[in-house]
Amino acid sequence: ERSSWLAERLGIIALRDRIHDVREHHRVQHSTLFKCVRGSTFQVVVSIVILLHSALVGYNAGMNFGVRASGRQKEEWVEVAEYAFNAFFVLELVMRLFAERLLFFVGINFKWNLFEVVLVMVSVGELIAASSQGDSRVSSVSI
Repeated sequence: ERSSWLAERLGIIALRDRIHDVREHHRVQHSTLFKCVRGSTFQVVVSIVILLHSALVGYNAGMNFGVRASGRQKEEWVEVAEYAFNAFFVLELVMRLFAERLLFFVGINFKWNLFEVVLVMVSVGELIAASSQGDSRVSSVSI
């Protein structure tokens, strides 16, 4: 008799928690920030920035080869651009974390989200390491 009461009580608690989860999911999906980061404009802007960053990575690789081969000086704007791209990627990641909340870690895209977290952390770590050593060579791993 006591075990059935406990099982019934636990079932009610589990149901209450599930209802809370559904309400939270609904509230998150209707927030302005969530709609922004899931919107097509945001996705297009992020995609364009990723493509521009990829072009910079290619240019940077060629420039690093030229700097080593000829001894010429590296262009400063490339490093500034690298910092700007990384700042954008960190901001985009933080916006999505705040918008998606728990869905960021358990939603349908959680694997991609965790992959992006790792890439951004590695890229920021490289920038910090390069600036703390006074080395302006940055390899750019971030998306």
